[in-house]
Amino acid sequence: MAGAPLLSIENLSISLPTADGGRALAVRGVDIAIGEGEIVGLAGESGSGKTLSALAALGLLPSGATTGGRVVFDGRELMGEGGRGAAAVRGRDLAMVFQDPMTALHPMLSVGRQMTEHLVQHRRIGRAEADRIAIAMLDRVRIPNPKEAMARFPHQFSGGMRQRIAIASALAAGPRLLIADEPTTALDVTVQAGILRLIENLRRELKLSVLLITHDLGVMSALGCRGRATLTRAGCSTRCRMAAPPITRCRHCPARRPRSAASPPAAPSIRAAALPRISAAPTFPNCLPWARAMRSPARWIRSRW
Repeated sequence: MAGAPLLSIENLSISLPTADGGRALAVRGVDIAIGEGEIVGLAGESGSGKTLSALAALGLLPSGATTGGRVVFDGRELMGEGGRGAAAVRGRDLAMVFQDPMTALHPMLSVGRQMTEHLVQHRRIGRAEADRIAIAMLDRVRIPNPKEAMARFPHQFSGGMRQRIAIASALAAGPRLLIADEPTTALDVTVQAGILRLIENLRRELKLSVLLITHDLGVMSALGCRGRATLTRAGCSTRCRMAAPPITRCRHCPARRPRSAASPPAAPSIRAAALPRISAAPTFPNCLPWARAMRSPARWIRSRW
């Protein structure tokens, strides 16, 4: 990486409040550097602090979170100024595709409304110009009949199409860095391959930098995160060198031995303990008819019919 990185995260730490009034250190000592037009992988198991690290860069951490370290985007400190630094670049220069497009997209708002709202705010353009940009971006991510799609709602699209719409919405304002948080979650293999090809093509066409967050080393290898990968575990990070296809010389404890990115090791055989038996149907306030139906389904069905 020549010159200063576009995004630099240095010694990031994040602590969150707990139910008993204490604090839990969720992220500690995370370092990430991303250059112009570069794709960097951030991999780790669930709960290892991957998404929290990205949310810190965007200034979207949950209430009560305290941070340490530095997050610098294009020479600007994002964690200072009471969050104003992150707010100034969020959505315009630094965008994120969230993990689940069904929850990231508002179910009660049309696709066009969701794609143009932030365009009008960040780029200070009129509604007609925002519609034109949104239609062009939907066409670029291969949404059929993009003009008609603007009037439709998220539930009218498949999972893969919703993910494409989420990517189009994130890129509509022309950001320089895209954070893709598990962009292939809950998609079948063929749709996953299409989404990965789309991200790679958009990166080349738009000269985009990409931070790819995933727990799948095969996804990182498919997107070409060669030599630019960071693994996280229990809130800590370590850089490793990715070759094609194995990962070698990784200092992180779960990945010390060379492994194929396309063929992760089989999980150890663990005998699962039996789940405890529930002695009675659960009851909730104001849900007495439901509880009665659970205790005697046949009688409840006869009473309803």
